[in-house]
Amino acid sequence: MSFRVVQITDCHLFADKNKIVGDGISSYNTLDVTLKAVGKMAPDLVIVTGDLSADESAESYQHFQNLWSQNEMSAELKVIPGNHDAPDLMKAAFKGGFWREEPIQVKGWMLHSLHSQVAGIGKGNVSVEQLRQLQMQLDTHSRLSHFIAVHHHPIPMNSWMDNYEWMNREAFIDFVKLNNNIKLIIHGHVHTTRELVVGEAQLLSAPSTCWQFKHEAEFAFEQGAPAFRVINLHQDGSYESDIIEVM
Repeated sequence: MSFRVVQITDCHLFADKNKIVGDGISSYNTLDVTLKAVGKMAPDLVIVTGDLSADESAESYQHFQNLWSQNEMSAELKVIPGNHDAPDLMKAAFKGGFWREEPIQVKGWMLHSLHSQVAGIGKGNVSVEQLRQLQMQLDTHSRLSHFIAVHHHPIPMNSWMDNYEWMNREAFIDFVKLNNNIKLIIHGHVHTTRELVVGEAQLLSAPSTCWQFKHEAEFAFEQGAPAFRVINLHQDGSYESDIIEVM
């Protein structure tokens, strides 16, 4: 029996749910379609890896909760702040769903989150204290496979997106390479699919639930469908992962 995780990311909801961005995209409408598709996958857990909001508004979080309820989602929900989020408002809105400190243990796996937001600048940083706490969990549960969720990208994109980099990413990469029980790392922020190997871990990103980005020297939108990532975790530490496009 596997444990199914769905990653959705970079929803970019506005207080005005009718707001249109890019090539006629309504992030509210594309999230609605995405959640309908996610529900059909019957996940055990849905993780939002940041930028649920586009404007740091309380209304944006309420819109997400309304869509979640309307689509009768039965999965557990956990949300991680991104650079466009307001962590205090997010924590108040999602309460136990705001995932920062306590890991989740399932058969054969332990799931962790890292808070990478640096308020006001768009860049990321993960504190020494967070890594210390994570190291304690890795040491205490050394026989489990470990899964980390975070917003910012720890490997450069070699594009304009690196203006909004994870500033102490080298320390994190060194940390991952020293801990071979870290098997999966998922992140948002980059609005595209990427799959890399770091140490013993696979590093995965997913497209946004709204608009996608080109990764070139200058900012540009990509013509890509909204999507989400499905990950099936098995008790023996193995897993499968796929990107599901919608619309």
